[in-house]
Amino acid sequence: MTSVLRDALEGKMGIRIALIGGGAAAVSFIDSLLRHAESFERDVEICIYEPGNLAKGQAFGPDLDCALLNLPNGSMSIRTHEEDHFLRWLESQPIRHHLAYSGPDPADSFSPRRFFGQYLEANLRVCRETAEQRGWKVSVHEETVIEVAEAGQGTLLVRTGCEARSYTHVILAIGAGSPADPFQLKGTPGFHANPYPLADVLPGLRDPHAPVLIIGTGLTAVDATMGLLHLGHQGCITMASRNGILPQVRAAKEKKPLSHVTEERIQDQVTLGGVLQISTVLDLLQEELKAEGSDIETEFSWFHPSISASDHLRYQLERPRSNPLQSILSRISFDLGDRIRYFLSGKAARALASHTQRMKSLQSPMPERTARKLLAAMDSGQLSVLPGLTEVRFQSKAFLASIADEEHGVHFVIDATRTSPGATHGRSRPLISSLRSNGYTTWDLSGGLRVEPRTGRVRLPSGDTHPRLFAIGEITAGATYYAGSLPAVNRGADAVASALACMHSR
Repeated sequence: MTSVLRDALEGKMGIRIALIGGGAAAVSFIDSLLRHAESFERDVEICIYEPGNLAKGQAFGPDLDCALLNLPNGSMSIRTHEEDHFLRWLESQPIRHHLAYSGPDPADSFSPRRFFGQYLEANLRVCRETAEQRGWKVSVHEETVIEVAEAGQGTLLVRTGCEARSYTHVILAIGAGSPADPFQLKGTPGFHANPYPLADVLPGLRDPHAPVLIIGTGLTAVDATMGLLHLGHQGCITMASRNGILPQVRAAKEKKPLSHVTEERIQDQVTLGGVLQISTVLDLLQEELKAEGSDIETEFSWFHPSISASDHLRYQLERPRSNPLQSILSRISFDLGDRIRYFLSGKAARALASHTQRMKSLQSPMPERTARKLLAAMDSGQLSVLPGLTEVRFQSKAFLASIADEEHGVHFVIDATRTSPGATHGRSRPLISSLRSNGYTTWDLSGGLRVEPRTGRVRLPSGDTHPRLFAIGEITAGATYYAGSLPAVNRGADAVASALACMHSR
């Protein structure tokens, strides 16, 4: 019996939290919990399990300056209530001259991601200092968690390869899934399973004139392409995926409230039929688009396979900062979005899941500056963005890619695809397997862990929520990366912190 479990059995244990994952979600959670510090009548101990890059994670580590944030500086923050928190920190730093890297307005510019990593590290230090001043304990275990299980007497057991420890609460804050390697090329000469860090991987291609294939057309693929162009690569670059869908160009942020896709209208439809049909949601969306001077046929025209990536990109850049559909989706509140997904009929939910890539394109757009560089490379003939990728195989000393029934020969292949966290083959795989085998989890059609949005508690297969097991971040999003993903992480962190404060208020 561990000393912690003995304390729990004797009623001596304070609030002991295992935070599995030490990236942006963890920093946001600790910051949120400290705002509720006065609510806790017992000692609080937070144990962070992170064997990788603490605070920064992979996304915000040192890298090329062309690897930009996909939210403007004025919207990046670990705090829901302070959107400009990162911007204010940035303006106080010696690196502030880089604010003009992608635009003249600091709030509307997109900084290199490594700066946000420095911000996360700085805020984690502040959080730890503040926690210790309050008598809390914050420790870091550079270990990989392989299991979460019941330990009895209101505790959960967290097991690593080294030992097992008991906690009153466990929070799952693991990041993205592992590289997908859809064509099983791992170990093949010239194949790079992960483009990050760009500064380490891309110079390893050696031949600056060699043709390169990037598997995927999402934000990671855009990063890899921008990295190659930044380093002066002269060879042809092909981005290819099944659908060939690039991220949308980020439009101006609107604050005007929606008038048709509202809580009241959704509730009326649910009351009438008990579930939501996809046609109902599209009708409401059509009304909203009409009210804003557009129509659904125009805004959904890019769904047609005859529209090339370059044509769609050009269309967006001809009307910069204006994207009615993206604007409407970004204004649907987190709670309302969850309510819509919850009440979609099984058929409607499957239809929505079949458009995951298009939803990701809308929800995870790229900066206009990035889009213009991509289009310039396409117009010059150096870059191609293609749908119809079905196979990549190594033959002799080169790769052959089957794209839309044509064979393309390339010297190097970069995998820019990832699994959802729930399907990861990486170091979180044993933990995910234990959650399933121990009966803790249910997953949606996008591979996201189901949680109760109001509290962040994990939903059990029975439909009930677990009283001590919580989840925040990408593990709850599955294959769909929510619009403004960092704000979604922050909302999840706030929900869990508030739930814990309510449970343990003085």
